[in-house]
Amino acid sequence: MSSTDRNASSSIAALASQLIEAGQTAVLATLISSPAHTGAKLLIQDPDNVTGDLGDAELNAAVIRQAS
Repeated sequence: MSSTDRNASSSIAALASQLIEAGQTAVLATLISSPAHTGAKLLIQDPDNVTGDLGDAELNAAVIRQAS
């Protein structure tokens, strides 16, 4: 995982923590097995408020649809 990826994961984790503390609802998707993007995260607060990237636009869209 590159330092950019670690920074993105860290900021997504921090945002998720803030949402939990504020009592807000969100979905956190983490890619657990992938040749290139293992560990990628997508935090969905609602379909128009998404942070992160799983590395594939179609996968992102499918996860956002499922989370909504």
